[in-house]
Amino acid sequence: MWLTGKQDETTLWIIGDAFLNFETVAGNFIKKFLLGLYGIKPGLRLHKLFRLGLTDKQKFKEWAVTLFDNANRQVLLPCHREIYDAKDCGEKLKQIINAMV
Repeated sequence: MWLTGKQDETTLWIIGDAFLNFETVAGNFIKKFLLGLYGIKPGLRLHKLFRLGLTDKQKFKEWAVTLFDNANRQVLLPCHREIYDAKDCGEKLKQIINAMV
């Protein structure tokens, strides 16, 4: 699910099950290891299982990077964990998507 909203000069991205943004991952070594197998690690990233579900990664990339070509401030509200509202949000999301293919 990819939804967008606008508030003044800010574009809000509500994206479910594609992006994760964990500041930290709590737990013991075993828990962190098991979560790491699913790509759940600190930082902003595209979820491994989402990537595996894409049948045409190149087409997705071409479509998705155009969404973030916006001069407005952009904020990601991911389904999992912390909001990402850094100044470089749109650029960072494009970098992550471009690195996928």
